[in-house]
Amino acid sequence: MAPNRQFLQMWNLAEPMPEDSLKLVERVLERLSEPTVFVERIKELRANPEQESCDEIRLKDGRVFERHPKPQRKDGQVIGRVMSFRDVTEQRGSAETLSAEKHRLDVTLKSISDAVVATDTEGRVILMNPVAEQMCGVGLSSVTGMVVDKVFPLHDPDT
Repeated sequence: MAPNRQFLQMWNLAEPMPEDSLKLVERVLERLSEPTVFVERIKELRANPEQESCDEIRLKDGRVFERHPKPQRKDGQVIGRVMSFRDVTEQRGSAETLSAEKHRLDVTLKSISDAVVATDTEGRVILMNPVAEQMCGVGLSSVTGMVVDKVFPLHDPDT
């Protein structure tokens, strides 16, 4: 296994790297939050040389890498494997923040005793709380994208 400069930078490994791939793996393992999972995955890949996959690796320092192992072929035969790594820490952090915010919004909407309907700039329904669903008699999935006036027709009090 011959790591490139980008790999060394991602993993905070100094050059020169040991020629022995086992020593390289040892240096990587000490940075992982779950080294046994990493090792088990390596064993699985070695047992299944044709397998391609993508998995996630969490480091002790909080970073998250995607690992993409791919078999390399010559004349139709697997002759080795290339592993690419991508730092997805920022994307995972954003996804977790978004998920937490969505949960907070859901809890808030469910706790409001008045009907709440949110629309986009064109007046199409994008969100409703349970009280609003009860008023219109259908769930959000049935009215998402509909113009709010079709879901909740306005009544002229003088008619």
